[in-house]
Amino acid sequence: GGGCSRMLPLCLLLLFLACATCSNSRKELLIIDVDPAAFSWSGLDIDDDLALIAALAIHNATQRHATISNSEAQIEILGITAVAGNAPIRHAFPDARELTQSINPNIPVHSGASWFLPFLSHIRSRTPTDAASFIVSEVMSHPPHTITILALGPLSNIASAILMSGGAVATRLKRIVIMGGDLSANHIDFNFRMDTHAANMVLQAPVPKLVVPIQSCAQVTLSQPFLTALTAHCSAASTTHLPPLFCSFSQRLFLQIVYTNIYFVPMFRADGPILYRLSDGLVNESNVMVPWDIIALLLITHPKLFQPFVQLRDVHITDNNRMNWEIDESANFDLTKSNNVLIPGNLTVPESAVTDVIRDLLVSEYGRPITTPNIPLWLAFGIFFELGIALFCISLVWWFARRR
Repeated sequence: GGGCSRMLPLCLLLLFLACATCSNSRKELLIIDVDPAAFSWSGLDIDDDLALIAALAIHNATQRHATISNSEAQIEILGITAVAGNAPIRHAFPDARELTQSINPNIPVHSGASWFLPFLSHIRSRTPTDAASFIVSEVMSHPPHTITILALGPLSNIASAILMSGGAVATRLKRIVIMGGDLSANHIDFNFRMDTHAANMVLQAPVPKLVVPIQSCAQVTLSQPFLTALTAHCSAASTTHLPPLFCSFSQRLFLQIVYTNIYFVPMFRADGPILYRLSDGLVNESNVMVPWDIIALLLITHPKLFQPFVQLRDVHITDNNRMNWEIDESANFDLTKSNNVLIPGNLTVPESAVTDVIRDLLVSEYGRPITTPNIPLWLAFGIFFELGIALFCISLVWWFARRR
């Protein structure tokens, strides 16, 4: 008995270390690649900002050895990399930096590929950037197969890192979770369209890839009543209690509904359900927005919300900008083989259960409010406005050249 009592402190210490090691083994090391636009006039989509807030909330909970919204995985964010997409890099990078520093100033943010027109996409991934260098440095300095990249924008930074490392990054990553891809035969999603060259390079890379296509994301929508209830948390704040950080761009949530109704509702209704059951909000043409990038994050942090993965082979972007794919039901499916990917299954829970998780994540993270420009509705489509200016200038130069 005396011997046991003398050994008790040592036993407790060993038990603590064992638990700490066990806890770390469940931790997902993440690099998040984003193209946020909530804090700039030149962009519209705010799903990257929402996903970043949600991811930072789970990261901070992990640092406190806590869980949030029944998260099944702990995550440690090694860094954020910004890429041009929803907004030019001169706006996307400050957006990502301000948002991240407001919540957790210890996480580094790096600027990545700038905004080239889609038909010049091959230039983006061949241009070295701070973001690509950061990805290479982190992946090469950590043990193999320990880092996951969560790619929420065009894949330029990741393709650039693969090229910069001579392919070594691809062989050392644990996996890449990609919000992108379109299962229809009629169009291509925005992220892949902005850099088809990078998309094909990453799809061909010898690394496990989980692709979250737009049809998978469209299983979940945030309705106008849901957003109204969500933004009620903004006015409930007191002088000693900061509002949740998403309140800095809460008006953009409702602009996102306008964008969804104009573009995505008609598109999804015309295509019909492809492998996935569409959200009731899209089917019934309600006032809704799709939280695209948060769905990709939930595949990492809340995988039990989804049915088992579906195997796809020969996934690539064709010359006419369509995504080719075939279902593969073989038992020896090789995830590292070129153009082989997994996509998530249908939801295992009602849609409302997923929106409850999203609400809990967004309202849990408070930070220094960020000033958002007052954006007229017509400027909310600033990404198209800037593209129009660029095309006008190119046309003007071409016209003067022809006259000579």
